[in-house]
Parts: sequence; structure tokens; C-alpha cells
Amino acid sequence: MSDMDSSFNTWHLNNSSILNSLLYREAEDSRWAKCKGIWKEKKGEKILQHTCLFTCDLSNGNLYTDCTVLTIWKKCFCLSVLRPFVGVGKTAYHVFFPISIPLEIYKAYQEKKGASFKDFIQTAEEKIKNSLFDIFRTPLYTLALTIISVAAVIIGPFTPSKLYEFRKFYGHLEQELNRGDPEWTCAPCFQPIENLMNVDQWNLEKEDTEYELDPIDKGLNNLTRGYVKFKRKNCDLFQCRFPVGEESVYESPH
Repeated sequence: MSDMDSSFNTWHLNNSSILNSLLYREAEDSRWAKCKGIWKEKKGEKILQHTCLFTCDLSNGNLYTDCTVLTIWKKCFCLSVLRPFVGVGKTAYHVFFPISIPLEIYKAYQEKKGASFKDFIQTAEEKIKNSLFDIFRTPLYTLALTIISVAAVIIGPFTPSKLYEFRKFYGHLEQELNRGDPEWTCAPCFQPIENLMNVDQWNLEKEDTEYELDPIDKGLNNLTRGYVKFKRKNCDLFQCRFPVGEESVYESPH
């Protein structure tokens, strides 16, 4: 058991009274649960109550988007086709030194703007070294990610709950490949959006929100608020859904 897993188990026990009303296990022995977040949005005289059922990994507290297993399956199907092409493009970028090396130096400059010249040089060297390593890493990771997405497409219809595991593993592997850089990320929605242990830090009060009293509830109010606002700006092609209207109530798909 990792330190994070152990910390979450302890935190879960210490906050069991509030969590029992927020977490809904997928099955009695499942490591996955739905975590209920509510945003009571003030709209003049009205209150619009939005509900998000984030997926929670009960082994460490990571929260993921509220995608249904069908949506995850559709995304895995698309990734099984798209990922090899992205891998080829990323490998070609790292191989073509006249483009990759100047761009990596520029990225280091952007990151260390205002820092000392020594820091800039160290960052540039690190980025160039990583870019050279990625010539060999990218094909291996691309093969692994493609296998995961294809396996999810094949196994998913028979054991739908396993799709949460495939999403987690794919997201973790892609984050490792890109070292946390979103530039080459195909599936940002497969990454955790927050950890349940940290939501009570989302405690700023917004004028457009009616809040709960408990710090965890309050943090989930703000997390849900941010998520709904994101949905209002973006189409969801996998659910054939246009952006959520300003006067519409958002409910997680089931």
C-alpha cells in the first residue's frame, strides 16, 4: 500500500460521517464510487441546483469526470485508432532535431523567464535530454497505450466496471509519457481532476453560489461549480451534448 493509499484510508475514517452521505459504491466490493457534488447557483430570485456524480477511486481518493462507462468505452475506441498516429507524430518531432531542440530551448526560456541564466541552462539541458530519450520512449509507450485502449474496447462490454480501471491506467501511463505536459495528451479526461482529500481547500466563497456548511461539502460545491462552467463552454461529442445552457440545470449522465 502506497503512502497516498494509507493517507486516504485514514482520512476516510476520520471523515466517515460526511463521506457516507456523499459516496455511493458501484458495488459492495468495488474500489470505485460515485461522489456527489452539488452547485446551488444563484440566478436572481431562482436557485439552479446542479448535480455532478464524480467517479472516486476509493484506494487513494482521486476524483475523475462523471463519464458513464459507455462514454469511457467510446473514448477508448477512438483512442485505439488515434493513439498510433499521435505516437508517430511525437516520435517524428523528437527525431527532427532542427525543430525539436530549438523548441525545447524556447520552452525552457518560457518556463524560466525572469530566473537566473544558470537555471535556464539547467532546464534547457533537461528538456533536450528528455526529448532525446523520448525518441525511444514514445514508441514503447504508444504500443502500451494502444494495447490498453484496444483491451478496454474488447473487455469493456463484458465487464463494464473494468473500464474505470482502464481509464485510470491509461491516464497514468499517458501522464508518465508526457511528464505531466498536456501538449501531447490525447485523453486529459482520463486524468484525475482533483483528490477528495484536497477539496476542502476549495473554500473561497463565490457570490453566485449558495454553500453548504461542511468544508468538504463546500469544496465540492466549488468543484462542481467549476465543472459545470466548463461544460457550458464545451461540447461533449461522446454524449452528443451541446454546451450546457446558462439557464439549464446540469445533471450527470447515468
